[in-house]
Amino acid sequence: EVRSRLFGKALVSNGFAVGGGILADNPAAVAALADAGWSLAQRLHCPTLELRGGAMPEGPWDFDDHSYLGFVRPLAESDAAELAAIPRKQRAEVRKALENDLDVAVGREAGDLRAHYAVYAESVRNLGTPVFPARLFRSVLDQFGDAA
Repeated sequence: EVRSRLFGKALVSNGFAVGGGILADNPAAVAALADAGWSLAQRLHCPTLELRGGAMPEGPWDFDDHSYLGFVRPLAESDAAELAAIPRKQRAEVRKALENDLDVAVGREAGDLRAHYAVYAESVRNLGTPVFPARLFRSVLDQFGDAA
């Protein structure tokens, strides 16, 4: 249940993330979960139920595929083409960052997790978004193994 002075009240499958809808591949289970979600929204007096990604229920549900809701697109063929895909003002900021001698590190060790979490937490805090706890990130690594 998400409450906002600006946007009102809604029941959202994952209030502070891009995706996270119904996790089922059986149409009957998808329908049952969607119906239960809508029943809960009504009990909580939420005028909307947002299912952000995942399986979509059949029937009279509204589906928004016009708004920019996600952050997924194919990568460009080259670094230059990828840079050109960034809007002009943001591209200037990216170019400034590229002038620094930065290293990209990928890892799953405790130090890697601490470094990733520190950057994540500061970034979302600066945007005014609630910060998920570090234990969530540890759990994702534990549960998803090499797929995380």
